[in-house]
Amino acid sequence: MVPASLGPQTLLVLKAKTYYTDFRPTLENCTDEPIHRPSAIFGGAYLLAIDRSDSCIAGVSDNFPGLLGVEKQALLGQPCRDALPADLFNALVTHFERIKWGGVNPIEVKISGQRYDAIGHQSEAFLIVEFEERFGEQKLGASRSLQQIIGVLDDCEDKTALFHCMATEIKQFTGYDRVMIYRFDEDWNGEVVGEAKEPHLEPFFGLRYPKTDIPPIARRLFLENRSRVLPDIYTPHSPVHVAEGYDLPGGFDLSHAQHRATSPIHLEYLHNMGVRATFTVAIIVNNQLWGLIANHHYDAYSIPLEQRRICEVMAMVFSKRVVQFEKARIAREGRQFMEAEGALRQHFLANSDQPYEVRLWEAEPGLESLCTADGVALVKGDEVRTKGDTPPPDTILKLVSLLRDNNSDGLFFTRSVVKDLRVEPGFMPSWPGLLSIGFSVEAPLQILWFRKPLEATVSWGGNPNEAVVIEKNENEKGIRLSPRKSFAKWQEVVRDKSAPWEIYEIKVAEKLRDQMIKEEMQRSGQAIRALNTRLAAILNKELDQIIYIASHDLQEPLRTISSFAKLLERSASEKLTEDEHFFLGRILLASDRMKMLVTNLLDYSRIGRSVEVEAVDLNEVLHEIKEDLEQRIKETGASILFDTMPVIRGDFIELKRLFQNLISNSLKYYKEEVPPVIEIKSGKEGKHWNIDVRDNGIGMESKYLEKIFLLFQRLHSKDEYEGTGIGLAQCKKIVEAYSGEIYATSTPGEGTTFHLSLSDKMI
Repeated sequence: MVPASLGPQTLLVLKAKTYYTDFRPTLENCTDEPIHRPSAIFGGAYLLAIDRSDSCIAGVSDNFPGLLGVEKQALLGQPCRDALPADLFNALVTHFERIKWGGVNPIEVKISGQRYDAIGHQSEAFLIVEFEERFGEQKLGASRSLQQIIGVLDDCEDKTALFHCMATEIKQFTGYDRVMIYRFDEDWNGEVVGEAKEPHLEPFFGLRYPKTDIPPIARRLFLENRSRVLPDIYTPHSPVHVAEGYDLPGGFDLSHAQHRATSPIHLEYLHNMGVRATFTVAIIVNNQLWGLIANHHYDAYSIPLEQRRICEVMAMVFSKRVVQFEKARIAREGRQFMEAEGALRQHFLANSDQPYEVRLWEAEPGLESLCTADGVALVKGDEVRTKGDTPPPDTILKLVSLLRDNNSDGLFFTRSVVKDLRVEPGFMPSWPGLLSIGFSVEAPLQILWFRKPLEATVSWGGNPNEAVVIEKNENEKGIRLSPRKSFAKWQEVVRDKSAPWEIYEIKVAEKLRDQMIKEEMQRSGQAIRALNTRLAAILNKELDQIIYIASHDLQEPLRTISSFAKLLERSASEKLTEDEHFFLGRILLASDRMKMLVTNLLDYSRIGRSVEVEAVDLNEVLHEIKEDLEQRIKETGASILFDTMPVIRGDFIELKRLFQNLISNSLKYYKEEVPPVIEIKSGKEGKHWNIDVRDNGIGMESKYLEKIFLLFQRLHSKDEYEGTGIGLAQCKKIVEAYSGEIYATSTPGEGTTFHLSLSDKMI
């Protein structure tokens, strides 16, 4: 490590201004520092913000007007065409409407005779353009082409070689003093897994760094902007000025800026390390931040944008190789567990007559073979079965209850039960690692795998418990936060965590749970369907019986009422008043309607009961219906048209009632002064005959199309159209007895079509 003894420069870093307009770091909010809105940029670069709606200048860095030789008032709020030099404006204007700048960055421009790289990106409603100076003919500074570097990475045979090779190639390509491959763990602590450095530098390989070194907002920004360059921590920042009229209390969003100002805490952190310049590239694997390529230099140093972009491409290639190695490892190491899960599942299916817990517990291979664990437990209700090294049964029952209370009884895994379930450290200290799956069968089942602590010595780059130092300055009010001063190797022994659960172990457990749930759903579904079928059969039989008995028993009282009413009408006709004659007529009319309703109900209850099955020619059925309805057909001038119809095995009377109800329905609901036309067509599809009965009647609205097949459902009053509301319900029941279905389509004023399918009736 290079000691930091730079005198006045040290003071410069320690007093670096934050430039945040509405934020001051405290002990409580230091992790929320808005580093993406610093209202300043690195002083060695320049910034221009353009309002994309009117191409006026919305903001400039404090040093930008001096670059053009003007005052900032001559720029802020002014149209770019008027305020910028003509050659600079012409170089930028063709890109003002561009949303994505990746394909054009950088644009080479000249300002006051000096060449600059203009780097643009869109930020909210603004175009942000940064300018960094070009020095002579920039060379990429690498002895290998990008293609050759990719080939070197492809030649690595394992991850260890890949990590060191990547660090070496990046160092050769960029020229930084130290390059580290920095990988995050599940808690966002980092570890240096690959390193290339100048010989005189102290090695950092193998050291870990606490998650506070790279706070959440910084990790998020690396997903949006894959690289970050800092040429010199001792170069003062340049404030960004916003033109009047813009409501930007937090300043411009500089998330995608190359040179946004750096947090003073981070500057001091680098100063304490003796580092003067950095370049960091994100390593993104499966859309997650896997780690970083950290380039450190101990003097002021930078590389041009083209070279930084190539490093981003190299990081992408590196991430693909990481994925390849990880997939190969999972396939290799997880094979035995996958095979064990498949064998257990086969045992489970082959012994379906046994209870779930017996099949799971007595399977060979057993539950203990599905992952690397010290012990396994199976819990059903209050019954606990264990194998290997596990907590006591009462502790396991408390753990299962805790998982259910936290809604974690489905799939759950952790290296530290204390941390993730927030229990007391003494709950089960000998088994911090837990992998658990649960599912509900006859009673809830829970399978739990336990792991004992992993005793490991971890080397940190400085004491992680002193990541932030609280200092009191006598000349200033209050306290001051400072990053740690020492980065000397600091070691601790970890005893409160287990080894991490591998992804293939989690997948094996998840696959077993999914299989159990699938089988339970199938078993439950079959049981429910069977029960529904039995209940439906019982209910339909009882309903039909009730309808039959009720309608049958109503016939005799109806005959009596009708007979006595007619007898009274004949015997006392001369003695009855006009009102009494009216009342008697209403009694006779009501009894006739009731008789028709009872008859139709009896017919409805008998549908499907017939065991007489014969070949029924639907042509004969339709001809007979035409003869029966001859008078009605003459009255309406109706035409009943049909092609050659099929022969179906079934009951002649049922099939005749089906088509007679449909045809009568069309003859009833015809349009005045428009002769009814009823067309019947058929076609074969598999074992079913599809038959359409179409008319040109009054039609109906779509909201009634399902309602019309229900018992006693009428769309019109009985004074408008006669009927009992049973006919179409009869049709539906008949069609269902022939393993078919019926539905209607209709357009008001144009007619209705009944679509039905029929197959041979099975006794």
